[in-house]
Amino acid sequence: MYEDEKLVCEDCGKEFVFTAGEQEFYAEKGLVNKPKRCPDCRLARRKNNRKKRKMYDAVCSKCGAQTQVPFKPVPGREIFCKECFQNLKNNLRTSLNILKSRKGSQKGFPFIFAIIWLYNCSNILSYLLFHHINT
Repeated sequence: MYEDEKLVCEDCGKEFVFTAGEQEFYAEKGLVNKPKRCPDCRLARRKNNRKKRKMYDAVCSKCGAQTQVPFKPVPGREIFCKECFQNLKNNLRTSLNILKSRKGSQKGFPFIFAIIWLYNCSNILSYLLFHHINT
């Protein structure tokens, strides 16, 4: 029904392909106009139209590195650099997957414990979590 169609970008003048799959997607969503810009120009336009966030300087609570965050740091709350935050997120994901795989009488336990762990983001709760699983 749909066939690939070559279009010309109105911004850069390059030719790009409006694929049959894209046409089908447009039809499903009720979009009637063909794209006017190539994928690269669409991406650049979205990036330029996005609001610029105000960034705040901070020090990572875990490794002590200088970092910037898109929110005003609150004294007493931990702040993590991208690398430490990603590590915490991966550890939480692993912990949740382990807890989800457990069966039996502890059905409500994984959710509550995961919330506590996420809120505190501390090595102590992480240790307790793994200690509980391995006992």
